[in-house]
Amino acid sequence: MIHGRTAPVAAFLALVTLTGCAGRDATLSRGVDDPCATVQGLIADYPGGFPAYRGKANNTRNITTYRAKEDLVAGHCEIWRWGNGDSAYSCSATAPSIDIARDRYLKSVNYLMQCLGPDWSTVEMSRNRDGETDGQLTRFTSDEHPDLSVSAHLIDEKRGPKRRYTNYLYLGSRSQAPAVQD
Repeated sequence: MIHGRTAPVAAFLALVTLTGCAGRDATLSRGVDDPCATVQGLIADYPGGFPAYRGKANNTRNITTYRAKEDLVAGHCEIWRWGNGDSAYSCSATAPSIDIARDRYLKSVNYLMQCLGPDWSTVEMSRNRDGETDGQLTRFTSDEHPDLSVSAHLIDEKRGPKRRYTNYLYLGSRSQAPAVQD
């Protein structure tokens, strides 16, 4: 907990119901009773690669993914652990429209601000993938946690004639955080 400050559970609950991992519908389910406490616990457990939150592992050549023992959104969050020791906790959800995706993003940013508190700085940026902007993100950083990045994302993927809108929450290594363009 940062200086004893916590966001009201009811307020932060909106983050969980708006940014988690799920299908293409507008309704998402929370996976924990006190999401802000889970975020604070993840921050505290980050230096070791989230060992207290790791469930079943799936190993590949360069990365191990774990089911999260505590999901901010029921059954849909995971932990990534790269071969170089970097790690991240992430949840994502596709949205049926840009309006729903934008609403989730804005509410997520506001609730993360409440949960993280005043010791965290925020910067809004454009996301960049393959040299093109594919959305926006708000990144939260703290001098108290110099290697950690917390961010909320709105991704607008153009795949041929179709578009896909995704929100996700990232809590992990700054070096593995998505590429951005200021």
